[in-house]
Amino acid sequence: MLASILDLGSNSFRLLVADVAPDGAIRPVLRAREFLRLGREIALTGSFTAEAVQRAVGAAEHLAGLGVRAGAEQSMALATSAIRDAGNRDELVERLQAVIGTPISVIDGREEARLGFLGVASSIALPPGNHLVLDLGGGSLELAVGSGATPVWTGSTDLGVSRLVAECVTSDPLSREDVAALEARVRARLEPIAPEICQLDPDWCVSVGGPNRALLRMVIGTSEAWQPATLNQAWMTAAELATLRDRLLTMPRADRLAMPGMKASRAEQLPAAAVIVATVLEVLGVDRTVASYWGLREGAILDAYGDPALAFGRELRPASVARMERRFSPLGPHDAHVAGLAASLFDQLSAVHGMDATSRELLAYGARLHTIGMGVGFRGYHRHGAYLIENSELRGFDPGEIASLASIVRFARNGTTRGGYPPFDSLDAEGRERIGQLVAVLHLADTADRGLDQAVESITLDVGSNEVTATLMGADLELRREWVESAESVFQDVFERRLGFEGVRVIDSF
Repeated sequence: MLASILDLGSNSFRLLVADVAPDGAIRPVLRAREFLRLGREIALTGSFTAEAVQRAVGAAEHLAGLGVRAGAEQSMALATSAIRDAGNRDELVERLQAVIGTPISVIDGREEARLGFLGVASSIALPPGNHLVLDLGGGSLELAVGSGATPVWTGSTDLGVSRLVAECVTSDPLSREDVAALEARVRARLEPIAPEICQLDPDWCVSVGGPNRALLRMVIGTSEAWQPATLNQAWMTAAELATLRDRLLTMPRADRLAMPGMKASRAEQLPAAAVIVATVLEVLGVDRTVASYWGLREGAILDAYGDPALAFGRELRPASVARMERRFSPLGPHDAHVAGLAASLFDQLSAVHGMDATSRELLAYGARLHTIGMGVGFRGYHRHGAYLIENSELRGFDPGEIASLASIVRFARNGTTRGGYPPFDSLDAEGRERIGQLVAVLHLADTADRGLDQAVESITLDVGSNEVTATLMGADLELRREWVESAESVFQDVFERRLGFEGVRVIDSF
């Protein structure tokens, strides 16, 4: 089912059209937005001018029309801070409903925080325990603390970027007085509620919202490292943000536009956003945040149409991999069987490689996805599969893990890693060495099932100091010589031990 949501926010109006699967998972198919800066209007006058109303009506009509053209079968509309605080909100809501044809829910700050929390829970693999979600928009800052998909505490403040720029900023670059006014406003709003938040002892702090994503892009944009399709689940430290803030405060808008990662739509407000977020983190004692690219809109769709049994937390990872496998892999039994063989080999070689449970998990996921490129085409399927992983927006994996998975799939066919592939090159030396070992293990497991018939039921390793013997278990087993020689060569190069096979006939090409 295709469902659409129109988010009538303080900085912009945004449309999301998503495919809601039978299991409750959502797959975005269309996103669009119109920047309106309505939060500034409310900060200055308390109501919308006639010109602002006209712009809002035109933008909403256009976005709602896109949702209809995309084939949305269900639609909903939410209005947040700027509209709920406007003196003439009833007039605007009436005119908006007339052009979009959908009832508009004007939600309060706590409901906005709850829905944003749900969107985060469906986007990143949060560990057990409480976590704090900071959703910064144009008109307000929503806060929520909890575990799983349900917050135990929610709050909302008027610390929106558009609102505070209108009320506190008088110059570009920001003056010392501007910065002091912004910091004072944040402290005045947050210090009374900070003890309640800290008492819940959140382990992670998650940042949501356009300004937060823009700041993360700027922090990451100073690096030339490869980046996946989104920076979902990427980390930003408070120290990195403070460095960016100090730099932004010295630059006029024209110079900011030339910075890597800067978007023109954010250039005006980003210095103030950096001051606001840095002060929020300081007041709450947060030393780093992890980004979620899902929030209010995704949470609202899940709340309305999702399956209550939808995966959250660490369950996001296997669920995301399984969906991708179903969508692209024509060799499902082979991939699942190879994943089982690879996990067994990993365990038997633990004394040799010394890798941890996280590496084992990545190996299993890489094995399940190593042939998905065949859903695009057989020739070069390893490159197709790696590309799909780079751009699929797998939920629950951070950028480094996406780079690792893409590298495993890219190199599994031949079993050897090499530079020149940006995701692999983006890893540090230890990460690249780990991928080399995982690829070697996967290549051996894949060799055992190159016939795609799951005839090799299991592999037992006899691990010696200079040689490893792999005994293949199954009936009437045979492998082509070039397959065996490839596995032997890769294994010896990576683990510095000779590899031998038993329990299988090695046949030459005719």
